[in-house]
Amino acid sequence: MWLIKHRWLEMRRSPMWGRSLGIGIILGIFVAYMLLNLLVLGFFMDELLLEIYPDADPVQVFNSKILYYLGSMFMFRYYLQDVPAMSIKPYLTLPVSRRKIVHFLLGRTISSAYNLLPLLLVIPFAIMAVGPAYGQLAGIMWTLALVGLILCNNFLVMFIKRQSVKRSWVIPAVGVVLLMCVVGDTMGWLSAGVLSGDLIQFIFNQPLLGIIPMAIATGLYYLNYSLLLNHAYLEDFKKSRKKGVANGEFRLLNRFGELGRFLALDLRLLTRSERAKTMMFSLFFMPFYGLLFFTKGPIEEHIIASVFASILMTGFIMMTYGQFMFSWDSQHFDLLLSQNLSLTTFFKSKYVFFLMSCVLNLLFTLPYLYFGWQALAVVIAAAVYNAGISGHLLLFYTASNRKALDLNASSMFNYQGVGLNTFLLMLPLMVLPLLVVAPFTYYDQEMWGIALLGALGIAGLLSHKFLLNEAVKRFNQKRYLVASGFRK
Repeated sequence: MWLIKHRWLEMRRSPMWGRSLGIGIILGIFVAYMLLNLLVLGFFMDELLLEIYPDADPVQVFNSKILYYLGSMFMFRYYLQDVPAMSIKPYLTLPVSRRKIVHFLLGRTISSAYNLLPLLLVIPFAIMAVGPAYGQLAGIMWTLALVGLILCNNFLVMFIKRQSVKRSWVIPAVGVVLLMCVVGDTMGWLSAGVLSGDLIQFIFNQPLLGIIPMAIATGLYYLNYSLLLNHAYLEDFKKSRKKGVANGEFRLLNRFGELGRFLALDLRLLTRSERAKTMMFSLFFMPFYGLLFFTKGPIEEHIIASVFASILMTGFIMMTYGQFMFSWDSQHFDLLLSQNLSLTTFFKSKYVFFLMSCVLNLLFTLPYLYFGWQALAVVIAAAVYNAGISGHLLLFYTASNRKALDLNASSMFNYQGVGLNTFLLMLPLMVLPLLVVAPFTYYDQEMWGIALLGALGIAGLLSHKFLLNEAVKRFNQKRYLVASGFRK
């Protein structure tokens, strides 16, 4: 119990506790609303599935999607779920049983939102659909099996993340396996939906089989327990830290002088900070966002929505990283100001990073050529606009964000650095491109609007030197106000 008390005191004494009370209340109301929607969705899921699949059993349809959910959540959790090993360091020098500490550490992960949120959907669905159709015992064992699968995902992610620290081949191997599964499902060689439905059907035929996923989850729990217990020493933390520094040197960039060194700092941040690493996950899921709009028919009929999706797909990393451009360095911002550094080079390195992220995002969206050359033109024009206009807007307005970031903080429900200025900055980034294209839709000349969008981006690229100098001048006027804000 005293470990739980310490955890509570750690949260209460956090410097972020009580800050931005207004934003916290608004976000709390929003989260409560979303949770209520998820709960209501669980109670009406069977009726919704019947409307979508009128000739199918809603329970079977639900079961066919379980493996897809677990696979996508595995990737999502790998990038977002923290491995809370550092929190045990203060207790390793105290007369406290290491076994008790490790059990508490693993128990904390079970109560994670990643594990609890699906239950708001699963339990109501079991009550409304599974139980009446297959019997109460089958409903209970079905729920137990899904809880076990969710916990298996939880402990499997923890185990793989720990193994990947010492064995660099683990992540590529897992990626190859997942890619093979996706290709096999796409080509029809092995349907994950059919496999998922068949496996869950065994539980309805033999309800006692529902304990198997929970047994596997228990085995994974003790596998992680053994791994943690064998490495719960201060020496292991020192070794892992040294290894992390060695792997993040990016010496190749040193040949580009001061610009390369600044760029290397940004890349190191992406490999070390939990919050920064989550942005790299967008490379995998953001390219699919456009499918919501590009699959609805001719591009001209939904050009505004397509532009919005393209701006987001090709500029997501740039926007999420760039809006906190100085906040990432808030912990040592005073040191940066005291150094004999070229601010112009510093800003230029940030802009080069923006360009690299735009190009990388663009490469992931090139398959939209499948929907026609118009779709590809929209994506390319959006990428050019982001590089020429949005990137410079971020450089110009980012000095208005004066809220510090804790790089060691969890990325889950972490709203550090978020304020009114953040929302005001995102508005022109997302709305201006739509205003450029919208007038052309009244004259059925949508592609001329896309051409103008790309032309504005090219103009911004050609005016880079002037825009960069203006951004540096504005920062010089506000740099001490920014430094003062980071100290609060």
